[in-house]
Amino acid sequence: MADNNPDHSHSELTSDDEGDYMDEDIMEGSREDAPSEEVLRGWTVQIEANMYDYDAHINLINGLRKAAKLDELRHARKQMASVFPLTEELWLQWIEDEKSVALTPPEKEGILSLFAQATNDYLSIRIWDAYLKYASEEYLSGLDDEEHERWITLVRVREIAAQAIHATSWHFAESHVVWNTYKDLELKTVKLQQTTESVEKVRSMFLDRLRIPHSALEDTFQAYSQFESTFDASNYDQRLPAVNSVVAKTRQGVAAREQHEQQLKDSGFALHTFLSYVGFEKKNKKEAQNWVRALYERAVTIHCLDPSVWDAYIIDMMSLLQVSVILLGLTERAVKNCYMASDLWSHRIRIMTFFEQSAEQIADQYQRGLAFVLMSGNIDEVAKLLQTRCECAVRELGGSDLTATESIRALYKESIVYLNTNFPPGDPYLRLERAWIRLESGTFKNPESAHQMYQEVARKSSECDFFLEWANFERTHGGTLKVRSVYRQAAIKKLDWPERLFHAWLTFEKENGSISEFYEAVSAVRTQQEVIERRRQKVAEVVEVADNGKNKRRSSLSGEQKQHKRPRGDNEAAESTGDEMQGIEKEKKPNQNEKKGNLYEFRTVHDSNAGNMVYVTNLSPRVNEKHIRAVFSECGKISDVLLKPNEESGELEALVEFQNVHEVRKAVSKTGVDIEGQEVVVVRCRPEVDQWKFSTDQEESKIYVNNLSGNVQKSLLREAFSQFGKLLEVRLVLRKTAAFAYIEFENAEAAKKSLKLNRTEIEAGTGRKIGVAISDPRLTKPKQIDQREVYVSNLAQSLQKEDLEVAFSEFGTVKDVRMIVKENIDSNRAFVEFENEASAKAALSLNGTMLDGRVVMVTVPDPNLRGLSRRGRGGSERGRGSGRGRTGLGFDRKAVKAENGSDDHKMDATSLKPPSGFVPRVTRPAGTGSKTGHRKQLVQTRSGTQAGSSSNQTAAGPSNAGGSAPAKGKTQDDFRRLMFGK
Repeated sequence: MADNNPDHSHSELTSDDEGDYMDEDIMEGSREDAPSEEVLRGWTVQIEANMYDYDAHINLINGLRKAAKLDELRHARKQMASVFPLTEELWLQWIEDEKSVALTPPEKEGILSLFAQATNDYLSIRIWDAYLKYASEEYLSGLDDEEHERWITLVRVREIAAQAIHATSWHFAESHVVWNTYKDLELKTVKLQQTTESVEKVRSMFLDRLRIPHSALEDTFQAYSQFESTFDASNYDQRLPAVNSVVAKTRQGVAAREQHEQQLKDSGFALHTFLSYVGFEKKNKKEAQNWVRALYERAVTIHCLDPSVWDAYIIDMMSLLQVSVILLGLTERAVKNCYMASDLWSHRIRIMTFFEQSAEQIADQYQRGLAFVLMSGNIDEVAKLLQTRCECAVRELGGSDLTATESIRALYKESIVYLNTNFPPGDPYLRLERAWIRLESGTFKNPESAHQMYQEVARKSSECDFFLEWANFERTHGGTLKVRSVYRQAAIKKLDWPERLFHAWLTFEKENGSISEFYEAVSAVRTQQEVIERRRQKVAEVVEVADNGKNKRRSSLSGEQKQHKRPRGDNEAAESTGDEMQGIEKEKKPNQNEKKGNLYEFRTVHDSNAGNMVYVTNLSPRVNEKHIRAVFSECGKISDVLLKPNEESGELEALVEFQNVHEVRKAVSKTGVDIEGQEVVVVRCRPEVDQWKFSTDQEESKIYVNNLSGNVQKSLLREAFSQFGKLLEVRLVLRKTAAFAYIEFENAEAAKKSLKLNRTEIEAGTGRKIGVAISDPRLTKPKQIDQREVYVSNLAQSLQKEDLEVAFSEFGTVKDVRMIVKENIDSNRAFVEFENEASAKAALSLNGTMLDGRVVMVTVPDPNLRGLSRRGRGGSERGRGSGRGRTGLGFDRKAVKAENGSDDHKMDATSLKPPSGFVPRVTRPAGTGSKTGHRKQLVQTRSGTQAGSSSNQTAAGPSNAGGSAPAKGKTQDDFRRLMFGK
């Protein structure tokens, strides 16, 4: 904690970056390093040209301080404070400079006004403490003067103290600094007045403080004890038990918060730890709004330029504390810090509307916000603010009379023209147009106008969602013929997602059309699918030709460069002629400009499917999802695109997820491609954890969502569930006709809130009501093990299905053999199903034996093992417990290769190591005769002998000390020796 003694404040608050305090030398203008008038004028001109040039403001203030131009300095500071929130250091520097020349009561009142202004920008313990100390010292120093000569009274000081305590009491780590200053003032007052009233006031102040958890609770308790023993020692023993009870309860609150405070320190006061702390405080209903507000104030002091923290702060305050003074001030501060964030301006407009500010005030803020957001050059940001203004106008005016209706229509029309003018040819998603149409059909109850607008907008729309929305509208207002007309019109357009529209059309005809009409639709869809396929093929051919041209140019260039390559020493290289070096550089230049991307650079993301993703940066603010899909669809089928600003820098970035992992390498080669005027950078992604951890308990911050359609997109899920809190991951599992998802929130509170969507429809037009529940793997019903089946792994690729039928038919009738063959894997696997359980148990004796030159493993398949379900093994289904392998799970063949020192993966019993978690489920009972005597076995054991190590062993079986004991079947100990070499 910084020393807050005013005697030390001069040295404490000195900043090399923002100038020294104004001392006598500066006031006399004797500083040798003071800038010239020309330099000062240059900074002034910069500010006149751009009021939001932060560095120019700082340079001018520092220059004027060094030049000791006090009047110009005051003006410069006021000018900067009008457009920027000032830092703690800037405010304290300003106040110290003014204090040095404030001698009269009016001038000292000006210092108090300056302090009051300084407390508005950010929560600063140092500013509040300095404010209260200045007022207290001025009051105490004036006690020797005549009463009429005192410029500040005790009542005024206590008013300032009350404001300071109210603003800082819930700052767990540092609130004691301000409170101690207040305590010292009141203790001095008690000593001066020596009245029962003053003693009781301080006692009440102590008791209030002891009820609030804070880091210096024990010091406060000790100070209270000293106070009672000094001013009311006779009643000390009677008062202490009741206070002890209060403090004991407060200590519990201290202990609960100390771990969160430590996490803040450990993380360097990272934003995510603040938000986690906020989640904890929101669970505690008592004084939640005060604790949450204090935490957000601490967070915005550090992360003031991150729009997301202001966004979260505003949303939580609207749900916890709907106080106009707080929320209007909060939104004003938010847009002052992040003036190009449309979400924050949207909050500002909505909250001004909510608290019934005048139409003139709202219009003024809207125009200011629009001017700033337009500077971002991002059509999405501008469209959001325009839409917010239209929405608020609807709330203000409604559609009750013709005048209000026409005003709202005019506003929508004006907004659309504005967007089209500044971002020609306009919004590709037609957000304002679609909102206007919904308004006509809903609030204004004018379906005829809505129908006409749908027809007009359809001419320039390529959005599948738009036509689906139109079709749903016609279902309600137009009838079957008009719905069919919409689908026919949409089918022949170049849509962003034609397959989804085709599915919706065919579903409609199945449910509402005749058999003839259904087949007509099927025929039309197939025709259009062929057209789309030809179009995509042409695009692929163009890309391939372009890629081949690049490869030929590289090959040609490489051949030419080889002619220049010859060994030479440093001196010889230095003596090369300029022409020769220039020629080499010219030949290398084309190749240097081609950016292939780095396959060995990764971005770590919180997503279990990160291996299928690329991270795209250096994006223009004008880029939208369509631009991303257009570039990267050439690399393969895209599952998802997440386009968002970076949490720290605010720059636009994207995560592109592909269906197949091998397509990621192609995507990395897009580094250097120009998208909307900027060359993008593309790197691969990897998950935060290398090994997937499956929970065996309820996952409080994760939800399970089911009954989704097979066409659902992650973007829809993000849009539906992000209203409840920050999303860490959306894991979507698609099936042919349905889907389900696991959605992980940043905290459990957000997950609980999202349960509101249970039994609601989020996919318009599907009629599906989704199920939402907290994820709990314990509720998964265990699958029954099929005792008639065995699982065979490490099979040679030369083995066919018929070979396995012959090998295993010795143990009984083989009902089915299912081979699992994967590319780029040098061994195969299979499931062998028998007619009865006894045959399957007998077949386990093949475990650890040689088949076609390889040691095979034969076990009973357990469908409850993660990643080894009957359908998931080796298959392509994705989801919890099946499908695509996770990083760090299963059998690491490269590790085996390195350990065995062999280039092939064929194994013998002494080097064989099991997959993680492998345990043979069924073994041949000891003492049962073996049917495998005619086969050459690689490993046979006897008690006390390591597999394959005894010199007495033969191919037929192990010798025995007495020579009379028969060979035994494998036991659990035998399997352990085989698997682990024990």
